[in-house]
Amino acid sequence: MVLFICWENIAFSQIHYVVQGNLSEDFDGKKVCLVLLEEDNLISDSTVIIDGKFSFKGELLQSCWVAVRIDGLNGIFLVLEDGTIRISIDNNHVKCEGTLTNDTFQKYWQEYQALNQSILENYKRLDSLNVYGTERRELIKLLHDQEVEKKKNFVKEVVHDNLDNIIPAFWLRLFQELITVDELKVMLSKACLELKTNRFIQKLESVQQGCFYVDAELEKLDGTKINLSHFVGKGNYLLINIWASWCGACIAKFPEMNLIGEKYYDCGLRILTISIDRDRENWRKTLQRLKPPGKQMLANYSFVNTYGINKIPALMLVSPEGVLIRKNFSITELERIINNERINHRK
Repeated sequence: MVLFICWENIAFSQIHYVVQGNLSEDFDGKKVCLVLLEEDNLISDSTVIIDGKFSFKGELLQSCWVAVRIDGLNGIFLVLEDGTIRISIDNNHVKCEGTLTNDTFQKYWQEYQALNQSILENYKRLDSLNVYGTERRELIKLLHDQEVEKKKNFVKEVVHDNLDNIIPAFWLRLFQELITVDELKVMLSKACLELKTNRFIQKLESVQQGCFYVDAELEKLDGTKINLSHFVGKGNYLLINIWASWCGACIAKFPEMNLIGEKYYDCGLRILTISIDRDRENWRKTLQRLKPPGKQMLANYSFVNTYGINKIPALMLVSPEGVLIRKNFSITELERIINNERINHRK
């Protein structure tokens, strides 16, 4: 009986959270939403700021990542956990404190902002040098490689120091393209159960190289719903090109994508172009104007969150059997990947 009671307390224990906002009265009347980031940005609660204050409270089975979104501001990231979490905004400076995990996360968030600022300053210094052509391309590549290395080291440090909480889940989700499958396994080998069962981590592990693809709902131009499974596993390699009408870099890649599609079509390569536009009309107009390569589909945030898409353009290559061959690679790498897969020998 004692064992049963103990197990029951573990299985059905809950966290009790309170989120309190203390802002200036300039924010009065603005809507505030509590958004569950791990559940495809589901809005779980909302309220209105009155006299510079707002609050949320509730219960959950386990701690999770959320964003507090105030009209006109960027989301404020935090962990819902036991205790009272206090948010304040002073001269556009946001503070989120009051519980151990959130206090720790804010320290890393400030470090990350400082890292970004340092990287930005390096690019500004490059612009001031007035170098062009090959020399400029080489310097940009050098800065990019340095940026990747700094961010990867940052993520490794965060994970190493926080294996007893869910802070690593946020950073691994944000920078998953920098972490290999083997590196992720090593990082999580000593993680606590709470971190291993976090939804960000579970989704991340399910779409690694070598995993079977995860189905997702897409939408045609006429609004008809259709699943990703309609295109995957049909005996051809599928190159998934993820873009948006507002992304100039995505649009600039269309000619190269068309050439790749034509070159390898007879060898079994098909292209599926998926937009993550929120404005359907902009998507429709861009399709009519540019005619991107392959089949055209629209995805919602569930697709973005499932596959951990942090930036676009993004590419994924899926085998004829539905296995994820590669994610987050460039067009310049694509032909090498295709040749390694021997697509050009399939006839």
